[in-house]
Amino acid sequence: MPNQSCRAVEGIRSSSDDGQSTYRVYRLSRCDRIVAAEVLDVITDAEAVDAVRSMVGAFVLELWERARFLGRFEPVLPSPPR
Repeated sequence: MPNQSCRAVEGIRSSSDDGQSTYRVYRLSRCDRIVAAEVLDVITDAEAVDAVRSMVGAFVLELWERARFLGRFEPVLPSPPR
């Protein structure tokens, strides 16, 4: 039986209703499988990157514009105490 945390997500919308570029951010599991997806309401690559940077937390995120890969954003780890 496959690991529940490593299942792929289905039914992700892939195009915008108004013809703008469709940016998607995918949250990945520890096995690099998609566990969540969100369509971003932005116009440019720079806006998409800024939006994803503000979303980074405990999970790896990947940013895509349709089939074009724009980047992988690693989790933000707290600095060790000094």
